Amino acid sequence: MRKYVAGVDVGGTNIKLGVVDDKGSIVWETNESTPYGNPDLLFNKIANMLEQACSQYSVRAVGIGCAGYADKENGIIYEAANLGLNEIRFKERLENELNLSVRVDNDVQVAMMAEKAYGACRDIDHVVYITLGTGLGGGFILGGKPYRGNRNYGGEIGHMVTHKGGRLCPCGMKGCYEQYASVSALVRAAQEAYSSINPEKAANMDGKLIFDAIKKGDSVALSIYDAWIEELCVGLISLMSIFAPQRIVIGGGVSNEGSFFEESINHYLHRLDPYIDYYSSIEVKVAQLGNRAGIVGAALLHYKIY
Repeated sequence: MRKYVAGVDVGGTNIKLGVVDDKGSIVWETNESTPYGNPDLLFNKIANMLEQACSQYSVRAVGIGCAGYADKENGIIYEAANLGLNEIRFKERLENELNLSVRVDNDVQVAMMAEKAYGACRDIDHVVYITLGTGLGGGFILGGKPYRGNRNYGGEIGHMVTHKGGRLCPCGMKGCYEQYASVSALVRAAQEAYSSINPEKAANMDGKLIFDAIKKGDSVALSIYDAWIEELCVGLISLMSIFAPQRIVIGGGVSNEGSFFEESINHYLHRLDPYIDYYSSIEVKVAQLGNRAGIVGAALLHYKIY
């Protein structure tokens, strides 16, 4: 009987689970909303999703990518601020409950390595990888290998400060990049702008609705989007200066907007003199695997150890 690995992508908004074969293809998937600040509910949801997967496929192991700092050896995630949890002992708890081998890593790192194996980072030796969603995550491939920093804590691009004394971040600092350039920041700006114009629209606002409005030429949405792209590009220029990558790859849910989003970023960058003078050889691309990269990358923790 053919055996598979379940890949679980635990983000601040959704838990996505897929059954993945040894070619990196997802043969079955499901998702649930992510509970905030409740570890028991989080584990119960993941366990139920895995039971669904195991009832249909011969799953031999589980890989988990989760927001926060990863202790890969012990399968623990620390300081998952966007989940409201300081410590999540995935390996210990799930192996005991499900009798499956469990490996754990940071969600952005696993998504980046999926793109390295099958997508936009393939055959590129120097990459800055960014995911945009509830927060803003990052990872680096330097000299063809992932760079993790001391204690695996490197890559927290979202928590570099771009606005001194700015908005309070769940991490405790003020003015973090993700408070201005994440999808959550875009949604918050849209909610504020529409609250006096169309309260019902503001209350139901999410990333997809914003992009739908932008593509329809909604003047309010376009103004918000332009300001958000500017915030995003401020950070991109800094990362280009620090790392001199061959390519910056942007993943997360927003990558599903494809060429429209990619062209928006490149259009703004090409208006900046410093970009033209110093960084124009650096490509900015959206992730090819889209919002499913986390599932595939989590499974790769068993198929290909990195």
